[in-house]
Amino acid sequence: MIKRRIRTTFTMTLAVVVMLGAAPAAAEDPSEGQWPIEAQSSIAGLQSGHAWVRSNPMLITGLSASMGSPPQSVVSDFFGPFGATATMLWQDGSAEVPGWQQGGNASPFITWLRSDGTSAAWDPFVSAFESTGVVVGGLGPEHPGRIGYQIGDEPISVSALEQIEAGIVAVRAIDPDAIVYANLSPYVSDPEAVLDYWESSVDADVLMMTDYFFNEIHYTALEMMRTRALAKGVPYWQYLNAYVGAESGFARVHTASDLRWQAMVGLVYGYTGFSWFLYQAANGDKHPTATQYGGSVLFDEVGTWTADKTSLWNTVSDINAELANLGRTMTQLSSTDVRHITADDPSSQQPPLTSPWSPGAGGDPYLTAIGPAAGEPPMDIPVGFFVDPSGESYIMVQNGRHTHSVGTVEPPLPGADSAGRIRLEFDFTGAPPTVDRNRVEYLDPVDGKVRILSLVEIVPAEGVEPDPELRYAEPLLDPGEPLLFKYTNTIPFRLGPHVDGVGVVVPDTGMWHLRTHNDVVSFFYGNPGDVPFMGDWDCDGVDTPGLYRTSDGFVYLRNSNTQGIADIRFFFGNPGDVPLAGDFNGDGCDTVSLYRPGEGKFYVINELGANEGGLGPAEFAFFFGNLGDVPLAGDFDGDGIDTFGLHRTSTGLIYLRNSHTPGSADLQYVFGDSGDRIVTGDWEGDGSDTMGLLRSSEARFYLKFEHDSGPADIDFLFGDQGWIPIAGDF
Repeated sequence: MIKRRIRTTFTMTLAVVVMLGAAPAAAEDPSEGQWPIEAQSSIAGLQSGHAWVRSNPMLITGLSASMGSPPQSVVSDFFGPFGATATMLWQDGSAEVPGWQQGGNASPFITWLRSDGTSAAWDPFVSAFESTGVVVGGLGPEHPGRIGYQIGDEPISVSALEQIEAGIVAVRAIDPDAIVYANLSPYVSDPEAVLDYWESSVDADVLMMTDYFFNEIHYTALEMMRTRALAKGVPYWQYLNAYVGAESGFARVHTASDLRWQAMVGLVYGYTGFSWFLYQAANGDKHPTATQYGGSVLFDEVGTWTADKTSLWNTVSDINAELANLGRTMTQLSSTDVRHITADDPSSQQPPLTSPWSPGAGGDPYLTAIGPAAGEPPMDIPVGFFVDPSGESYIMVQNGRHTHSVGTVEPPLPGADSAGRIRLEFDFTGAPPTVDRNRVEYLDPVDGKVRILSLVEIVPAEGVEPDPELRYAEPLLDPGEPLLFKYTNTIPFRLGPHVDGVGVVVPDTGMWHLRTHNDVVSFFYGNPGDVPFMGDWDCDGVDTPGLYRTSDGFVYLRNSNTQGIADIRFFFGNPGDVPLAGDFNGDGCDTVSLYRPGEGKFYVINELGANEGGLGPAEFAFFFGNLGDVPLAGDFDGDGIDTFGLHRTSTGLIYLRNSHTPGSADLQYVFGDSGDRIVTGDWEGDGSDTMGLLRSSEARFYLKFEHDSGPADIDFLFGDQGWIPIAGDF
């Protein structure tokens, strides 16, 4: 993975120019300070399952059972258009892993194992899978791409689960850091006894669950398993029904709306991993549940890699892309409550184990009404409530319409496969001024971008005074589509572990405030008048403070976002030089280069100084732009190398160059107003840096997701007049 570095700009006007060289050492004198706001790590102290979920793309896969080695075209389709993030293999999967890792590609994988933790092999003489006697099938922690193992499947009793527990112990002994779990089913004779034992005694990193119904029973199964996983403190994943078998009378009854609903309602309940059962399956002699009448709805045959894809393969590919986009946030959240609004139809009923929604549910202080908009056909509306590690709240509502919401043999409800509007009403009376009454932010599942849903003032009844605190919205959602939103305030929408945040430095105190994707970290570093910037100085993927002290010509770099003295210090440049941090050669480490305003010239330096000495001459230098332009740095084309750009404050034009050479701009466009201070960063985690700015007069940041002259994609209050903006992956 290419990690993005960072970059900010400075409008400091200093003195004269001298050559790069050594200077006498100078001692740093940091201010004393404290942490006004405690930092909260996104993975520190978490169990291994949660730590894995928080730090990896959402698990999206499909079970491929006993098919042997696939051709490269199948692997490319699976990890490409289908959108899988890992392979999931059957009991003999240990032997099939190499086929999914052709050409030395260490693609991620999970493989099933037998209840005793050993792999299996097909024995044609007895027409059954038999144990190889080898725990984890000869794989282990050193095998590239290994995520973990599913031990056994759907234990029907406590004694069956005890056998799986022994298998987990055997696997742990060989691979203690693997993600290890069992798959549980609610459809056993005594599910509560099995779940009681699992919760109290089984050393599992994840709860995996199976339920293949499309009616209200599915809500009950989701809640049953969610409750137990939360009580045990582990994440929970689910198999999704892409299966033609007994549950569907061996008929292909699945529809696009059924498939989207079952995947997205899992998100409402807080599930963070999904595997389609089945993806491809062997003939019935090697897979007991796959026969010529069964198998996967994604293909028109079993037992062959050359089977034609059905139209639902494309449907599921689209769903996987949406899961991946929403997963950037969902993997960072914890479910706190789920409520269910039942469709207004005699055929619908409140699912067992679910609770109806009412104002105040989920601890939400502002929602006063949720329901279908006026004139809408019947609609189930599941509602999920979440928090991120800093306590910021999120809400997900879903258009629960789908073809078979009342069962596969019952007539569909009116409008079962139609888009519909959900009316959301809010009362912001008593909300702090930092909560925006005019909008909420939501994550678009189609492209993964944070967007704005405008809130409109509720028109009062005749003779009643209007109340600007009462607002509503009526978003239009396709069948099965969710809406994940949060209130717009000073905390940004959380988008996974590798998204740049912004910060501000108070110039007259040396106080830094870093607005990460989950909290605000504050600390003192440096002296008044120092020029601040951020970069990854120790190549660990985290940007930390740097500063240039104009009074002594030294750079002071720190390797953690905490108060303290510099870890690295060296003499740098000339008075008047502007420091620019970035990875200017693509080696994964940031250095400090400079722009010399009096010359209009960039000097590229690909190493850090040390031992309080000088850097010597720059590796190369070039002219770009006009005198008076404000320099900036970033990876504007996503190639892993930071280059330079300019902000011409007189015109608002941004000029960007994608190589360390003189020449005309590769990109140019207008962004911002006179007096705005530009920062650059990877605001969406897509590997490319775009523009942002701090408008000091408003104490508001404006961030752009594309290189164009359009309006900002997102804005928020942060900082104060005269504070210096910075950016990075904190």
